[in-house]
Amino acid sequence: MRVDNLKAAACGGGLFVVVGDNDAIFTYQDGEWRSPYQMTIGSGMTLNASLRGVAYGSVARHHGQEIRFFAAVGAVAAAGDSGVVFTSSDGVTWKVNHPSSSPSLFGIANGKDLFVAVGKNGAIFTSLDMANWTKQTSGTKEDLHGVAYGGNLFVAVGKNGAILISPDGVNWQGGTSKRPKSLHAVTYSEDHSAFVAVGQDGTVLASSDGITWEELYSEAGEMLYGVACGEGRCVAVGDGIILTST
Repeated sequence: MRVDNLKAAACGGGLFVVVGDNDAIFTYQDGEWRSPYQMTIGSGMTLNASLRGVAYGSVARHHGQEIRFFAAVGAVAAAGDSGVVFTSSDGVTWKVNHPSSSPSLFGIANGKDLFVAVGKNGAIFTSLDMANWTKQTSGTKEDLHGVAYGGNLFVAVGKNGAILISPDGVNWQGGTSKRPKSLHAVTYSEDHSAFVAVGQDGTVLASSDGITWEELYSEAGEMLYGVACGEGRCVAVGDGIILTST
C-alpha cells in the first residue's frame, strides 16, 4: 500500500490501524488493507481532519466487561485547528468527538482504563468512556507532541525538551531533560523497563522513572519523529534515517 501523508499507526484486537490527513483511516487484517475511511457529516461533507496519533486500549468496565477502543486524534483546519477525536470499537465504524475548548491534538496513549490525549499549548485531555473528555492542567504552554504509558506512569514529551509525568493522567509534574531539544515521540520499553524519547537533531533520551533522563549516543543529526520498542530492541525513525538499538 502506498499513500502519502500517513502519520501514525496502532495495533490491537487483531487489527492494524493507520491514520493521516483528510480523515484517512486504513485498517489491515488477514493480509489485506481496506480502503481509506472518511468520516462524513451532514450531506456527504467531510471533516478533512489531519489525524496525528492513534492508540488502542481499554476504558472503564461496563457491567463488569472490559471495553476496548481505537482512538485517533488530530485537528480540523476549517474549525480553527480545533481538536478532534475519532473512536472505534472495531476499526471499521468510527464516531467523531470534539473535546470542548481543545486545540490541535498530536498524540494519544492508553493506560489504567484511561485514554490521555496531548496537544498544542500544553493541552491534555482524558477520557474514561470515549464520549466525555476532561481538560487537565499540564503546567506548561509548550506543545506536547507525544505521550506513552508504562510502568504505572504516563509520560508526555514536546517542544523545547518539555517532559511531563503523571501516575494517573490527571495530576502532572515536570521531569528533567539534559538537552532543551524538541521531542517528537515517546514509548515505553517493557524489556528495559524504561521510557525512550526521540526528537530534534537526533536526540535520544531514556529514563526508568520519567523524572531523570539520560542522553543516549546517536550518530543521527536528523530529526527523529517516531520510536517503538520490542523484542529487546528499540527502533527510531526520522528524516531519511532508521536507528536501531543494540
